[in-house]
Amino acid sequence: MEELNFPEHIKNGKYRVCELSEYIEADQARCFGKPTFKGTRVPVHLVFESLAEPGQTVESIAADYLLSVESVRDAIFLAARVFRDILRLPMPSVNLKEILREAGIVDEAVQKVIEVEREQACP
Repeated sequence: MEELNFPEHIKNGKYRVCELSEYIEADQARCFGKPTFKGTRVPVHLVFESLAEPGQTVESIAADYLLSVESVRDAIFLAARVFRDILRLPMPSVNLKEILREAGIVDEAVQKVIEVEREQACP
């Protein structure tokens, strides 16, 4: 799984800036820290809201907000990465050995279950 690398910088010793991509940053001094396109006050969420409107294209949205087409596409790519790599529910952790011990099953049976699981595991 690819991890997102968000380098953080201190700006003017007061405000924190997090560079999210080549075209997007979150700056505490701009738009209450919401992600915006660098050098603008255009919040990234406006791109997605605009895309939901009938007839809107990446090119028309870029023109409407005086952005480059590349920056709008970068926002879409960043959102895809967030949904793919970050937004997910954690999987429950199951310790089969502990469950079997609590159920009063002897260690030999536990060992057998572990061996069977290893055999059935995908290569």
